Amino acid sequence: MIAPSWFPSVPVDFGSASHGKLKADQWRVIGTTYLPVSLVRLWAQSSDDSPRSTRCKDILDVTMFLVSATAIATSRVTSHVNATLFLQHMTAYIEGVKRLFPTFPLRPNHHMALHLPEYLVQYGPVHAWWLFPFERVIGMLQRTATNCKLGELEETISRSFTRSANLRNIMQCSGCPDAIRCCRTVFDKLINPRATGSLFHDIASFSASRQDVHDDSDIDDDDRAYEDKRATAIPSELFEAMKNLYRSPQSKGVLLPYTYVGGVLYSINSKHQGNSCALVKVLTDEMPAPCRIEHIIQCKIGNKVQTLVGVRRYLPFDRPNDPFRAYPFVQARLWSAALGVLEVYHSNSISSHFVAYPYEQDAIVAISLNRYICSTNN
Repeated sequence: MIAPSWFPSVPVDFGSASHGKLKADQWRVIGTTYLPVSLVRLWAQSSDDSPRSTRCKDILDVTMFLVSATAIATSRVTSHVNATLFLQHMTAYIEGVKRLFPTFPLRPNHHMALHLPEYLVQYGPVHAWWLFPFERVIGMLQRTATNCKLGELEETISRSFTRSANLRNIMQCSGCPDAIRCCRTVFDKLINPRATGSLFHDIASFSASRQDVHDDSDIDDDDRAYEDKRATAIPSELFEAMKNLYRSPQSKGVLLPYTYVGGVLYSINSKHQGNSCALVKVLTDEMPAPCRIEHIIQCKIGNKVQTLVGVRRYLPFDRPNDPFRAYPFVQARLWSAALGVLEVYHSNSISSHFVAYPYEQDAIVAISLNRYICSTNN
């Protein structure tokens, strides 16, 4: 799969004992991304004259009830409707397990999962009260250097952890000094050599302000870039695409290899293929479309410096039956592997990354990594 750099990796020898114990984040990735795509590819097509294929299709449907329930429960927004949808999918999953595997003994977790809708209504989205961040902090504290002196050890850990947290916060503020910001890449590698996974991604996106540090909020820095004559001529194809968004754009701009949107890193395709996979809110469509970022440019539109992205949309896949449409909460869909013409949008039009998987010779599966699943709010 083609995935962004923050997306958790899965052991290549998954299924054998040699890879050791998987982390919760890896199980989540396997259960919500790799497993659904694999099972749909293998079991979606059933035949009435083949009992095995019919049973595999039933197992697929039951598994998708669990995957859908997980996606709804872990959404960053919730409502009474979402809570009801979760209960419906989880109940269908448990009933399906009892029907397909009558001898399988249900566990206490199956019962406790049916109480989750109450918590979603009373306490809000689960990321506000689940314990994964605390478990990760415990792991970070265990790796913190100490003086091994009883009585002083706790103070040493607390001071070291607090200093690191304060420095991270400074680097994410819009008023961060240039000297410190220039060291951000080195600092991240030293402090978080393995800063990948959903937790770090969530921390970055939650702590980002509405106007990202590297985006339009940093107009002073962008203006200095023009003063330093870093602005160059915009490539002709990109300039022509910009005319569809603005009547008379300037012919010069600053080409960037990457930018941050909502605290999340997005890159051009030549820099990082996975980070260039972005869902973009296209003006003519209600749902974001999967795109490949070809250019990132900062240019002056009027008196304001703005960050624009030049993208190529994946074309719709002309197929009568997309097997993924039967499971909308999995947020996967078939698209043509062919790309459209270059288009330009504001960076704020990017909603999230997506994971791409070559499904057939001329098609891909685009799995949205947008964690905001919101039905009609109550």
